[in-house]
Amino acid sequence: MATSAPLFEGVDEEFEDIKNEPKVSKQRLWHERLGHPGRDKTKAITSKLKDKLTMKLDPNTALTCEHCLRSKSTSTWMGKGSGERAVGPLDLIHIDLIIDLSHVTEYTCTLVLVDDHSKYVYAQPLTRKSHAFMQLKRIVSFLETQTDQKLKAIRSDQGMEWKGNDALEWSLEKGIEWQTTIGYNSKQNGWVERMNRTLGEKMRMLLMQRRLPKKFWPYAIRAAAFKINLTPSIDNEFPYQAMFGKSPEQALKLLRVFGCLAWVNVPKVKRDNKKLDQQAITSIFLGYSLERKGWLFYSPDYNLNMFWSNSAKFMESKCWSDRTEWRPVDTKAPPVMMTEENFEDLGYNKENIFDETDEGPLQEYMDMETDLEERLSGGTAEVMEQGSTAKTQIDSEFFGLVAMRPEQRKNLDPTIHEAMSGEDRKHWEEAMRKELDGLEAMGMWEIANLPKGANTVDTHWVLKIKTNANLVPTKFKARLVARGFTQCEGIDYTEVFAPQAYLNSTIHHDVYLKPPVGIKIPPGKALKVVKGLYGLKQLGREWNIELDSHLWTIGFHCMPSAPCLYSRGTDDKITIITAYVDDMLITSPSRDEVDRTKREIMDKWEMQDNGRIKEFLGIKITRDRRRRRISLGLTAYIKEMVNKWLGGANEKSWVPMLSVANVTRGERCEPQRAKKCQELVGQLLWVSNTARPDIAFAVGVLSRYMSILIDSAWKAAIHVVKYLNQTNEYQLHLGGETNEHSDTPVTTTSGSITYVYGCPVSWKSHVQKCVALSAVEAEFVAASEAVRETLFFSYLLWDLEIMDVQPVLYTDSQGCIQVSKDPAKHWKLKHIDTQYHFVRDHVQEGDVAIKYVGTANNVADVLTKPLQGLNTSRLARMIGLEIPPKGGVEDASASQARCTCHRRDTEVQEAYLSEKHK
Repeated sequence: MATSAPLFEGVDEEFEDIKNEPKVSKQRLWHERLGHPGRDKTKAITSKLKDKLTMKLDPNTALTCEHCLRSKSTSTWMGKGSGERAVGPLDLIHIDLIIDLSHVTEYTCTLVLVDDHSKYVYAQPLTRKSHAFMQLKRIVSFLETQTDQKLKAIRSDQGMEWKGNDALEWSLEKGIEWQTTIGYNSKQNGWVERMNRTLGEKMRMLLMQRRLPKKFWPYAIRAAAFKINLTPSIDNEFPYQAMFGKSPEQALKLLRVFGCLAWVNVPKVKRDNKKLDQQAITSIFLGYSLERKGWLFYSPDYNLNMFWSNSAKFMESKCWSDRTEWRPVDTKAPPVMMTEENFEDLGYNKENIFDETDEGPLQEYMDMETDLEERLSGGTAEVMEQGSTAKTQIDSEFFGLVAMRPEQRKNLDPTIHEAMSGEDRKHWEEAMRKELDGLEAMGMWEIANLPKGANTVDTHWVLKIKTNANLVPTKFKARLVARGFTQCEGIDYTEVFAPQAYLNSTIHHDVYLKPPVGIKIPPGKALKVVKGLYGLKQLGREWNIELDSHLWTIGFHCMPSAPCLYSRGTDDKITIITAYVDDMLITSPSRDEVDRTKREIMDKWEMQDNGRIKEFLGIKITRDRRRRRISLGLTAYIKEMVNKWLGGANEKSWVPMLSVANVTRGERCEPQRAKKCQELVGQLLWVSNTARPDIAFAVGVLSRYMSILIDSAWKAAIHVVKYLNQTNEYQLHLGGETNEHSDTPVTTTSGSITYVYGCPVSWKSHVQKCVALSAVEAEFVAASEAVRETLFFSYLLWDLEIMDVQPVLYTDSQGCIQVSKDPAKHWKLKHIDTQYHFVRDHVQEGDVAIKYVGTANNVADVLTKPLQGLNTSRLARMIGLEIPPKGGVEDASASQARCTCHRRDTEVQEAYLSEKHK
């Protein structure tokens, strides 16, 4: 392990600050390496090892250690309970759960096991209490194999996790005596209760000594158990030695200060000067493991998450925030190596015995924004001088480690750290500089004196690779965003409501901004925001006032029924503007009117003209002039979803959902999976609301389980992705009478689709707010909600002066039609809320006509229940979802089209029956 060369021999001169790091006394360093042992424990170590190790230990160090004083508290001794000490290892083990350690991680509790004879401790973080028994069996199996002993007895409390039939059958089969304590008498299991406190104290000290966030507690508690096993117990025996019969000398040599800074070496065979200039990377040391022959590290700068290595240099007196700026490192001195012999002496097992507890990616990254600003301070030019690599996203193979390989495809919305360490670094630096130059050119802020006691708002960078509808990157976009949540209501802003937002608005409150990276101002000064900056709470409101004022001066007026729509002129001169955030869509029958409107807007604000519409808000828009129709598609977006959530697997389904019952049953999801499920359902909602009404029902059902997620909801969400993979080519065709289809099953889910001149423009699938006592009542409520949507579009078309037909509501319920038309039938529904009766008023006034449509032809049926594959495909085509002809060429004849459609329906039905059978 030890090397003859000095630790920092051959390090570049620019790293003199590391070479000459502040000295820490040997006594203090070993006190931290051993996990802050108390005075008596330190004396025991010195007495047991004597001259075998060249370590310097001072028992009085514990009396002056700041972390010991802050983390340890005195309490009365908790006796180990009745019975004498066990004679040998595994004669008796004590087990318990610590359940109050969930700090922003997927882990919710920790299983603690203490051997009564050796006082050997095993701490295993768990994602669920229900996993405790499974982990107990694996730990016992491992210890029995390593010690060549059989477990004889277990002592636990009366927790429900130990009372299942599986635990009883396992203990009876192995002949293990399972002892339980008397209720409210924890002293009977005193050893493990005392160990819980010791682990908690050491865990807090390990986190504090190198200033790690609480999210690292799972690694700290495992490291604490490792260190406890290498310090003598009250009878001056090393738990590790008493358990396995091996000297702890080699293990002690492996100890390093938890959370310290380390340089992890890159093997020579993996070094490539064209891709990687440095030969080591900065990391945080996070502990040891019985399953691997290496140390555990985490490197925030390189997005490597958790990884293992047996070759590293440690700066044990430094933490992550103390490190120097990133620069290439030339380390000629041999690194400290964790050798095969060291691990064999420790009895470590090569096999990974805990599959479920294998270190995966860290769920929550450290907040490195402040550190990044320090790295980027001085402007983009300095940043580019530091970044001499073409590609610095390193996969785990560079280290011979076990880590999650980064995605091979380009990350469209990287974090600032990913961008600064990736192959597109120069593009991002250029984008950030362009953003700052643009903001200064707009007069976004002015340098002003910071009033005493004034609130200052921080900023951060949001990065995005802009793509076209085919997901081909077109632009690197960097946006400086204010942290609006740091504003004070009534001081920094008042009203915040607005339907749009943009940077050209004027701020009417004094808002002071901390200077972002790249902007230098004199001390005592601040940036006083003059115009709206993204992230400010009042930005939307200020921009809406600005936009509304200018459009009014050029003759546009806002639609009362839709505040984001503006119109001017009539007939063939009518021009309509749709405003969404900083995107505007201008439509008019007259090309001259479109050009005129663009000039009038661009005379006021600097904007980009993207020409004829091809995509809008990520929606691909295609026009078939021969058929006189427009199609909306999300093919590229869905393909990206399939790659992300199916992992490239070509799994498909002909139905979005097999059964609602499959979604409502099952156990709760793990926290990490629940988070992923919420993200997936959010993406599905956007797809459903944009151009895919055929998945609206399935997504609506999934949305009901976002607060308490269960495993079956996750599987159902993945099933929707498989359906989208099968129907990826579907496009929503718009192409004419205004009508509405409504339907509802007795399960009180309302479904409706609104058509305007033959184009599906709105669809809904949601649970009714009232409890229906009959099918007619449920249909009547659904019709009422559909009429409200129909009237909205009627008023909108009336405002645009293009409404010339009576809306028609189609329903497959004759009872609903009778109740809507005949007041004499009122007695059947007189108990329901008055608001639902307005459908009868509008039918009698002639505002809406209501007609019958057979169930087989009611397209709203797809929004209220899971359907067979054949019906799903048929109704999707009736809605307007079709696969466009290749190259825009129509089928040779209608008969050929019908034959093709029939053959396809047969294939769909066969695939659905096969899938349902499985």
